[in-house]
Amino acid sequence: MMDQEIRSLRTAWDKWTGIDPLPDLSAAARQLAQADFPAPPAPRTSGDEYRRVKPALKSLTLPLLSELRSALRRGEVKHEIAAWAQTLLTVCEVRKTTIRERLAEGGLSAEQTQQKLFLLVLFFLEYFQKSQDGRYVNVAIKLLEQPWALSASAAMKMLGQQQVPATALLSLSARVATEHGFAEISSDAYHTSICLNRPECNAEHSAAPRQLSKPGKHVVIFCPNRYGLYTLAVTQQLLDAGVKIDAILVRKLLNPMRLVTEFRRDGVRLLKKAWRKLVLRKHAYSPKEYETLPDLLARLKVTETTVDALAAKNGIPAVYCASLNDLVVHQTLDQYRPDLVVFAGGGIVGPETLARAGAGVVNCHMGKLPQYRGMDVVEWPLIENHQDDIGFTVHFMAKGIDTGDILGIFSVDNSQAATVYEYREKFEKLMAVALVDTVVAALNSDLERRSQGLEDGKQYFIVHPRLYQMLRDRYVRNLKRG
Repeated sequence: MMDQEIRSLRTAWDKWTGIDPLPDLSAAARQLAQADFPAPPAPRTSGDEYRRVKPALKSLTLPLLSELRSALRRGEVKHEIAAWAQTLLTVCEVRKTTIRERLAEGGLSAEQTQQKLFLLVLFFLEYFQKSQDGRYVNVAIKLLEQPWALSASAAMKMLGQQQVPATALLSLSARVATEHGFAEISSDAYHTSICLNRPECNAEHSAAPRQLSKPGKHVVIFCPNRYGLYTLAVTQQLLDAGVKIDAILVRKLLNPMRLVTEFRRDGVRLLKKAWRKLVLRKHAYSPKEYETLPDLLARLKVTETTVDALAAKNGIPAVYCASLNDLVVHQTLDQYRPDLVVFAGGGIVGPETLARAGAGVVNCHMGKLPQYRGMDVVEWPLIENHQDDIGFTVHFMAKGIDTGDILGIFSVDNSQAATVYEYREKFEKLMAVALVDTVVAALNSDLERRSQGLEDGKQYFIVHPRLYQMLRDRYVRNLKRG
């Protein structure tokens, strides 16, 4: 096994000499590459445990990981390996704070746990080479930042020892391979191959607001916080369209569990998000050539600065809750029995809430479903050079992540947006308008629900800052070319 890792490192350096993002790491790689290492063929393991064991990080033993890598190197990119890769990716992204404990399952020592981490990174990068799926480079970069993982500098200090520890070689090998993967994604030529099985729900942005044609239809709105500009815009448009709003369920801001959950998901980005949405609010926007959320609110003549103030003005109860799965939420939905619920944000909606939501909870997802589920789905199509697949989807929420029936898919071009941030900003107003227009059409029975298959798309996760910086630079560069 270790001879193979050394061979991989040597091959990597010979092939990727031009990549020098980390000079100290490159020097270490050069030192190893100049030695006379054996170059055995890819190892063949006799077992097929990975075919029999259900994919899970807690089931990933070192021999099983060796099996997976061996089968992958021999070109056996089959359903079983793809299922392992996707499951391991998801767990590493969602449970990143407990990765060390999960890898140490089975009583592994601290050194063995580090080796397992680096072998897992190498598996992800080898899978990337086969699939060209950039999510695996993204997660590899994050895993190498685990505070307990042997750093490049510490590994290089071990190179002078008479017998270089296996952990040091694996650390360097994983980091060189990661830099190569990052360089591939950074190239303007990088392009993923995707086959979309997308429901025929492509929609155009309405020229004029749609009006409710069936009197008596009523809804409940889910709101992330009392200061939400998006909720203000959605609420006023629904009122203007003639829709009765029974209540607005608003999540409380001072909720320790919510802060912990959202920080685990967003990391330090949560602080920037909170500053922009809760402190700056309308002042976070500067005048643009395109219409922003504050522009839309001005056009709608909304002067209230909080959701509860707008609700009080229109005689709508504003009900506060810790989460959208609280008893007070269920009681409110049982009381009003809305035709459907309009989701303007607020987190995960559980099955008991969904069951009380009439026809369902309608959400606007900032990505084209089913291909782009999850997080940062404006950035990922740009990273993958799939600019034609950038847009948003109005859909019913379901138990899975962005897996519910689709009502409409909308495209958004990047005209007038000088940065990736401005591109995201351009989405906000369009989504607020399209969500209401689609809800009204659904209440009028003018839309058909189209199902989507789990296998038709991928779940994406937060883009690492290195990839995000690369994307910003490429976006500006491409605009100048255009």
